[in-house]
Amino acid sequence: MTTLSKRGLLQALAGLAAVSVAGGAYAAAWTPEIAAVDPVGAAEIGRAWLALHPSDAPALRAAVFPNGQNSETGPRLAERVHADFRRDAVFVHKGWFLSETEARICALIALA
Repeated sequence: MTTLSKRGLLQALAGLAAVSVAGGAYAAAWTPEIAAVDPVGAAEIGRAWLALHPSDAPALRAAVFPNGQNSETGPRLAERVHADFRRDAVFVHKGWFLSETEARICALIALA
């Protein structure tokens, strides 16, 4: 089992969202870190978020990845997660506190 840091988890979730939404186009992005993420659990969180914030995959992709995905995606997402927590933009699901950014990434996985 791979142990992930919070940043590693965030990057893995983002990678899983990209792989899930785009299908084979992002197959090269698949990593052991992504394999360590529970896609069923992430999708459950995503569905709960979507129940409160209906959206579609293109709108969420634009919100989560406004500059597309590149080597700066992970650090930018981490900055946004920190900013979400600082301004109390959180989503709570079954006792888990996630930033809005993390919840949106889970929503992308749910929409795949």
